Formats: sequence, C-alpha cells, structure tokens
Amino acid sequence: EVSKPKDKIAAEIRSTPETAQYDLAGYEDPQVKTLVKEAFGTPLQTKGSMIRVTFVVGGGKAVRAKYSESLARALGLALQDLGFSQDSAASCDLMSAGTFKGQHDTQRNLKLVHVYPKVETGGAANAASGRAETLLEASARVVAAPFDAFTKEVTTWLRSSDSGRLEALQSFLAEAAEELEATEKAYRLGQQVSEARSRRYDELGGFEHVAECRDWLQRAGETAGPSSHAVAGASDGATLSLESPALLQLQEAAVPEAPGAAGAGDLADDDDAWLQSRLQKTRHESAKLQAELSAEKPLQKTRESLPAHGQREAIQKAVGESQVVVIEGDTGCGKSTQVPQYIFEDWLKKGQAGAASIIMTQPRRISAIGVADRIASEMNTGLGDLVGYSIRLEAKRSARTKILVCTTGVLLRRLENDELLRNVTHVIVDECHERDLDTDFLLIVLRDLLPKRPNLRIVLMSATINAQIFKDYFPGSQSISIPGRTFPVTSYYLEHALLHTNFVIEPGSEFCRKDVEPQMDYHEEEELRQAYEKPENADLVGTKLPRHVLQQLHRVDPEKINFELVAQVVRHIHTQVDPCKEGKSPGAILVFVPGLSEIKKAMRCLEEEMSGSKGKAKGKDSFEKGDRGKGKATGPSVTREGLWLLPLHSMISVADQRLVFKRPPSGARKVVLTTNIAETSITIDDVEYVVDCGRHKQTKYDPQNRISMLVDCVETKANAKQRRGRAGRVKPGVCYHMLNVRKWRRLEDFERPEMLRVPLDSLCLRVSLMGLGHPAKFLAKAITPPTDAAVLSSLQQLVELSAVELREKVAGSAAEEIGSRGWDKDDQQRLLKAKLRLTPLGNHLAQLPVDAGCAKLLVLGCIFGVPGDVCTLAAALSVKSPFAVTAAGKGSSKGAQEQRKMELAGDLESDQLVLVKLFEHWERLGKRTPAARGWCRENGLDLQAFESVSDMRRHLMGILVEQGFSSPETSDDAPKRRMPACLSSILAAKEEFNRRRFQLLRSLLCAALWPNALLAKDNGTLFARNATSLGFHSSSVLALQADQAAQEASGDWTCPQCGFYNFASREECKSCWAPRPSSPPRRRVRPLRHRAFMFGEKVRSLATGQGQKSQTLCRDCCGVSLKSLFLLGHRIQVDFLKGQASVDGWIHCQAAAQDASMLLGMRRRLQDVLSRQLARKSAEALTSDDAEVVNVISQMLVMDVE
Repeated sequence: EVSKPKDKIAAEIRSTPETAQYDLAGYEDPQVKTLVKEAFGTPLQTKGSMIRVTFVVGGGKAVRAKYSESLARALGLALQDLGFSQDSAASCDLMSAGTFKGQHDTQRNLKLVHVYPKVETGGAANAASGRAETLLEASARVVAAPFDAFTKEVTTWLRSSDSGRLEALQSFLAEAAEELEATEKAYRLGQQVSEARSRRYDELGGFEHVAECRDWLQRAGETAGPSSHAVAGASDGATLSLESPALLQLQEAAVPEAPGAAGAGDLADDDDAWLQSRLQKTRHESAKLQAELSAEKPLQKTRESLPAHGQREAIQKAVGESQVVVIEGDTGCGKSTQVPQYIFEDWLKKGQAGAASIIMTQPRRISAIGVADRIASEMNTGLGDLVGYSIRLEAKRSARTKILVCTTGVLLRRLENDELLRNVTHVIVDECHERDLDTDFLLIVLRDLLPKRPNLRIVLMSATINAQIFKDYFPGSQSISIPGRTFPVTSYYLEHALLHTNFVIEPGSEFCRKDVEPQMDYHEEEELRQAYEKPENADLVGTKLPRHVLQQLHRVDPEKINFELVAQVVRHIHTQVDPCKEGKSPGAILVFVPGLSEIKKAMRCLEEEMSGSKGKAKGKDSFEKGDRGKGKATGPSVTREGLWLLPLHSMISVADQRLVFKRPPSGARKVVLTTNIAETSITIDDVEYVVDCGRHKQTKYDPQNRISMLVDCVETKANAKQRRGRAGRVKPGVCYHMLNVRKWRRLEDFERPEMLRVPLDSLCLRVSLMGLGHPAKFLAKAITPPTDAAVLSSLQQLVELSAVELREKVAGSAAEEIGSRGWDKDDQQRLLKAKLRLTPLGNHLAQLPVDAGCAKLLVLGCIFGVPGDVCTLAAALSVKSPFAVTAAGKGSSKGAQEQRKMELAGDLESDQLVLVKLFEHWERLGKRTPAARGWCRENGLDLQAFESVSDMRRHLMGILVEQGFSSPETSDDAPKRRMPACLSSILAAKEEFNRRRFQLLRSLLCAALWPNALLAKDNGTLFARNATSLGFHSSSVLALQADQAAQEASGDWTCPQCGFYNFASREECKSCWAPRPSSPPRRRVRPLRHRAFMFGEKVRSLATGQGQKSQTLCRDCCGVSLKSLFLLGHRIQVDFLKGQASVDGWIHCQAAAQDASMLLGMRRRLQDVLSRQLARKSAEALTSDDAEVVNVISQMLVMDVE
C-alpha cells in the first residue's frame, strides 16, 4: 500500500493518472528525487492504456533562471534508480512502460522530459477498483500484450491447470484470428474497413501476432501432460548444482516447440505472405517517404564522388536478385555508408520504402555511432529518425527508423527472442574480414535462417575480404568489388631501410643472428645475391643490392625488432625525405610495434638517436618522465630535432590517447608509436608516413589447460595492407615494412579467426539459450569450426558452473555424476554426444551481458542480498582497468605506479575488491566533480574507466530488475531489507561492516570463479588441480605484495630512478649507478595471509631471455578463506571413516564426522534456497526460513576465523 505523497505534483499524478504536463521551476535535486520516488515508485493504475507524464526542466534565456542546471540530470538519475531506462524511441504504448526520453520543444523553446511510467492495466486495475476481471477481459488483455509477456503469463495458467481461463483463451484466439484474417484480407484488397475493426486490429497486434499466440497455445496444450522425465530427488548437499528440478519439469512440460521448428517450406510461404501484407500496410507510408525524400540532398555531390557510386546500380540489382551478396571494397570506397542507402533508395524508387527494415552490424561501438551519424547527415535526416543506432547501454532510434546500425552483439541479442528476424528485410554485416567471434556466430545463424526467410537479404562487406571463403560458405551468392580511393603509397622493405640509412648491425649485438658467422663468405654472398635476382624478389626490391646491404641482411635476426634501425628510418624521413620547412606542416609518422613495452623501447631509441646520446642516456625516458613541452600542445616534450613523440595504447589514459589527434607544436613533426589499435579502429588524418615493424600481439588459447597466451608473432598480409593504407588517406604516402621481401612473400594472407583463439563458454551458453542444438554440432557449421577439444573445455567449465547439465543423468548415486571422476574419456564423450539443457541458473547467465563467471556472481549476489555490490564488481571486471599507463605526469615510473597501486589496495589481497573500493571512493567524491578528477590525476587513475563502470553498473542493475532478481530501490532502507542480518545489523559500524561485506564478496567470487582455485604451500609456491604449478601475474596486487614482502625480508632494494632490482649488498644501482636511497621508514608489507585464492584467467608468459622459462600466471586474483571453498565449492566428498573432506577431489582437510555432517546439511539447505529462488525468479523478499539459512551461511562466511 502506497502512503499519500507529500509532493503536490506526485500526489496529483497518483490520484489522476493521465497524460499531463508539469513545470518543475524552482525544484532542487533532492525535491526531484522525492517527487520521482513518490510518483513512480510503484506502478500507476490506469484504464488499460499508457500515459505520458511530461516535465518542463529548462528553457531559453527568458526562463532559464527558473530552473536548476542539473535538473534534467537529477530527474534522469532518479528515474534510473527506479529501474527506468532512457529510450529515444519511447511512445504512448505499453511497450514503452518504464522508459523516459528528453525533448527540446523548439516552438516554445522549452526543455522537456517525457516519462512513460510502469502501469497496471486490465486485471491489475480491476483488482484495484474492487471489480473482478472477467474471463473475456483476461483473454483480451494477455493477447494484446507482447508475445513474450503472453507466453510468460499463460505458462502460469498452464502450470496451475486453470482450465476455465485456458478454454476462454482458446475460444477468444480462434474468433479473433478469424476476424483479423478477414480484416487483413480487406486491407490487401483495398476494401473499406470500419474504424472499430481497424482499432481492434491494432489493439490485438494484427493477425500474425494472434495466429502465433494461437499456435503456441495449441502446442503447449499438447505437451502439458504428465512429464516423462523423472524428477531428481532431494539434494544431498554434496553438489551445489543450482538447479531447480521442479522448475525444469514444468519448463519441459509447458514450453512448446519453438516457432523455428516448423518446416522450412511452410515458413517460406509465411515469409511471402508477410512481405505482401507488409507492403500493403505501408503503402501510404511509402508514398509519404517518396514525397519527403524527393528533394536534393546537400551532400549528394560528395556521395557521387565516392568509388562506390560507380557500382550503385550493380549493388541494387545483385541485392534484388540474390539472397546473399558479398561486397569487397578497399579503404575509403564508401561502402559502409553508401550500401545501406542504395538498398533503401531502390525500395524508395519502387514505392516500397515504408516496408524496408535494414540492419547493419559493426564490430565496434564507436564505428556504429559514427557510421549512423554519417548516413543520417547524407540523407538529410536527424539521427534517430530514419537512421538510428543501437549499442550496449545506448540506443537512438524511433518507429520511423529504416536503417539501424548496431553492434553485432545487439543483433545476436535480438535473435535470442526473435529467431526469424521478423519485420527485418535486409541484414548487412560489415568488416567480415575481422572474423571476430560474434560475426562468425552470426553468419552460422543467418545461413540457417535463409531457407526459412527467402525474402531476407544478406550483404557481407569488408575492406580486405577473402571473398571466395564467403562465396563457398553461401552457395549461390553474388560478389561485387569496389575500388578504393586512397592515394598511392610507395612500399619499402627491410632492404630499402638498410640501403637508405646505411645502417650497420654490429657483430655480437642483440639484433645480430647468433647461429651464423657475422662475416659472410663468398658462397653465402652468392646464394643471397641469387635469391634477390629471382623475378618475384627483384620486382619488390626494384634495384640491385650492394654488398654492404647483403652483409646486413645476412646478420639481421628476423625474429627481433631492431629499434635502432626503426629510429634511423624515422630520422631519414624527418631529415631527408620530408624535412620540416617554415610555413609547412610536416606529415605525421605512424610507427607500428607489438605492445606497450615495445612502444617504450622505440621511444627511448628515438630520443637517443635524435639527441645524439646513443647508448649514454640513463634513467627514465620521456614516456615515464612526462616532461611537458613548451609548445601549444600539452603532453610529452618535443625532441631537439623537432619530433613530438606520442604513445597510443589501450592501457594509456583517454586524455593521453586524444593527443594523437591534435596538431603538433609549430615546427615539429608528430610521431605516433602504436599497436594494431590504429589499423582500423581509429584514423589519424595527418599521417603521411608509416613504419611497420611487421609484428603484433595475438591471443592464442590452449583449451586443454584453459590458458590464454598473448604471443608476439608476425603480421599477416591483411594487417600489413591495413597499416600501409593509413599513409594514403590525405595525399600520396610512404610505408616502410621492416621485413625482408623473402619473408614478406611467405606471410599468411589472413589472421586466424577469433573462434579458434578464445574460450567458447559464452558462445556455448548462447547456442543453448537460442535452442540451436548441441553446441559442438552447431559450431561445427562455422566457416572455420573450432576443435572438439575447445568446445569440450568450455562445456566442462559450464558444467562446473552449474549452467549446463545432461538431460539423461546416470542412474545411481551422486558419485557417478558426470565429471565426478575428473573428466575421464567416457565423461568427455558423453558430454560431446549427450543432449544438454540449460539449468535455470544457466538460462539467467546466458541473458546477462557479461561472461558466465560474472553472470553467476550477479545471480548469487542478489540471493545473498548484495546486488549493488556484485553489479559494481561485475561492471569493473567488464571494462578497462582504471590503473592507466600515463604518457605524462609526475611519478609515473613503473616503481612509483606499483607503489601507488599497493597503497590503494591496502590489505585487501584482491584485484577485484580493489576495483570496488576505488569505485566507491570515486562515487563518494562526487563522480565528475573537481575533487574526483584531482584524486584520479594524483593516483594515476583513468576517470573514463570509472564513468564506464558507472554506466555498466546501472545497466546491469536494470537487467537484474527486469529478470526479477532485484527490485528498484524505492526507499532508503531497501538495501538494508535485502541484506543478511549479519550485515544489516551493523550498518553504523562502517569499518566492521565493510570488512564483513568484502568477506562475503570474496566468498561469492569463490562460487562464481569455480574451478579456478589456487592453494599456497608453506614455501609460498602456488599450485592448482593436478599439482599444476602457477604464479600471480605481475599486474596483480597479490604479486606486488608478495614480491615486496620478500624483498623487505631479504634487504634487497629497487632503484627509484630506473627501476632496476638490486641485491642487499649493493650501495649503488648496478644499472644507472644512482646511490641507494635512504628512504624514510614506512609501513612494512606483510606476507600474504590467505592460503587459498581464486583467479579469473590463466595466461602463459613466454621466455624473454636466455635461460628463462615460460610461466603460467594468473590474472584477477582474490584471496579467499578455505571454509568458503567447502561451503560454496561445486562438489565435495566426505570420508566419514577417515575423517576427511575434499573439494573436487584435490583440496583436502581433516573433518570430524559431526563437522562433516553439519557441512553437508548447510549445503543441502543452501541448495534448497537457491532452487526455490531460481524457480521463483522474482524480486520478492526471501521467506523467513530461507532468509535464516542465508543469514547463517553468510555469518559463517564473514566470521574472521577458519
């Protein structure tokens, strides 16, 4: 029951819920928050339709002083806290319930916010008024709802065996389908339709929707008999499966076969009928669009100058004739912006534009927004009108949108709920050559969809596409090639670099080969000369190479990047090819290297080369010193020779990344040192010269050991072509490829697809959620299928997470459960061949936009009463780390950064909890206030990362509310009500409250990251399952703490100037000869107190020097208590005779029979609570018994004893 609102506007909204406008002049932020809570905290009771509540929050100069500047923002945040989402396409219909949008009334010059509240209509409204809802009214209400809402409510009727409602609904659907079919036929024939019939057609969603509901109910009735599956018995506490057997039985009995299971021929006929119906319905809209878009566009001449314009008619013809068209176009040809317009213009010319619905996917968010904005400008329409975009956390579209640019993930999310892509006429997949995971998965789904949707058109586009692969994958497809518009780029290779610079590789240097004599003999010289006289090599070199160049080619180590030679090439371009002149802005140089450490090495070599102090410079380079130049641009200084050196890497702060787009100081040349981030993601418009070192970092994945490795490897020709193209965007350019022509000719054409290089956990979840069959069989249909070992590894992980289970379980005890014997060959074969299904937990995990581990953390956090904390944690792990690498700023040396990170971490011993602690401190400082910005600068933290975490956290909270796991915080004591008593009872004692809260989060991480567990031996070494030896990654605060504790114990010290590690006996640095600092006494770092740890992922570090070995290291580590492993681990075994308990057969401890029995009992009670909550899937508070179980287990987990 809602108490009477104190705010007058809120009271008026609740007493008479109708469309109205209210002026918020004079309101401050706290008043707005109160107004929103009181007006929209609970759903409004309306008469069966949506209402719109409009607030005036600002205006022009005449009224601006009446309104607070932060009024609109405060209103939006207050609504988002209640679970409302911003949607620019929201309108007065029930689909928009719980949304809001901003608008500028240009006629009255007012700034407005439209709110579409959550409402209770139909039965809920009648109940509020005391009148019972009739069976006919109930049927009309559920049929008028969206299909997902219809199936959800009717499923409850099926489960409760409500025969009265079901019979009334069947009768209503049969009559409505007959009536609406006649109405639709009248529409097609152009006959007159009465206003009442037309209104009923719109209210019920049309014949298609009613027929779909009717067919679904018929299938549900056929399958809703007694289940043939045996329901599992009560949990024995040995395995925390997070399953709900009763719910699984109901799901199998009540949920009918998916619509996609119908015959392809029937669906093809339906598709033809749908298209004809849509063309008929939208004929008036099509005529209106023809008149509206007939005028000349301002950017028409610019469009006609693009190379794609020459293929306009060919593209339109191919798309009309073939279901699949492959378009290959070089960089700058205009394919991304023009092809969707050509398709739309073709339908516009035919008078069918109203029926068009074109979706184009982009692999990156920034690309989706940029392409949509450009298309909207060229069509002379506002962004969000005929052209819109949709990315994670943000969308701008409307009911009029005909061209929607979205990320690939957004389209895959739509396919989860609409596997036939109803109402979509064209799908354009851009940047196919990148072969990322989502794109390859999307292509499998689209190929299977084509027989069911013969009128759907698929267009595949890329700059460096291997068209034949896609033509083979889509038989009968057509291909079109569009030439590029880039300026010519002169390509040079390693031979030219040595020739132009007269560079000499000294014998015995690190860049000289060790397996040959430095001086080549006569036979070696002749063999090398003959190799370069071959036509294929001679054509690329273009000149006869002198002996001294052949001598250097004989010496050079092809597996290393010679940074001294790179510096010489940059110097050659700067001083001889294009020297700086007064009044002329010199072209920028873009240098591609594999990673961040290589960027630092290249910058150091360039500084030494340009300063003439080669080999003499000691201490930190400008990347770490951060001296600021005296020119107009801020950032690293300009060298004496006039080079403005700028690093560009994803780990560098956003502010430092933006420097690369600025013009250099007067008289200086910009040199950008970057990785493959600059190949396609960004364009620096003043680049004229490229130096390509020929290598890049690539992720490789070992599925057997679940280890990811970031390997430094040779680039492909596709990478090299993209890099070379960066030099020809504004004028003819020059590119130096630092590979010899013989190696260049042997390069692979394309990169290995991402599907072969990354874990497939999320992909397997998505396959199961969409009902596409067994993941192994489905993924075998990919262009380049993953191995069975990779799929098996991911399925094993999902079974350990309790997200997937076998439908046919082995009869017998729990000990015979799959995987209980350590995944032997029999278990692996069963997993690859048996029928799988998502558990209720897995169903929820698959719908959350994070990896499976984070998704499980979110679900458990809601059940344990800390949804806000786990959303912060999951959001922080899903975005870039806030520990930015700064290109400028005091104290940014590696040692200073590590020390600062240790100070911020304190005694948490957790990479994940450090992120939560920092985010909460940033929030307390006011987020975007000067104090928060200053704190970020002082500690070397990336402000943009915190803002991304804030956006992602709000998005995750909204999804949890939408899925029923959490409720909007409509009152200040809402968090207290959800928390277990061991936390809510000590809210005032902040220090102890935070200790317990973080301890509970550690335990939930234990359940979410299982089986990624580590144990520490007495000597500090770490081991995992199967006695595998592991270590902490250098980026982990646990590695820093362990190393510093060991260093303090030994007396060794690290040089503050160059970061070199020195033994205790040295009084001067061995590297730079700086004296040992007499630092003031500081708090000693204590050794790690935890004996057990969880980790996010394993990576393998390759040997970097002679005598070194590769290591397997763990990222995102967190210390956990041993008791949390036994309470929340996946599977435990108890030997009562030996008095021993073990987790998954490798973590053992002594346990008395009484303790072991209590442990199994607690796990059994927890299993029951989890099963009930997953089955209920509602934001209702736990029952008193369940709340007591959660509180007792939470109390055990947070107690500071083992």
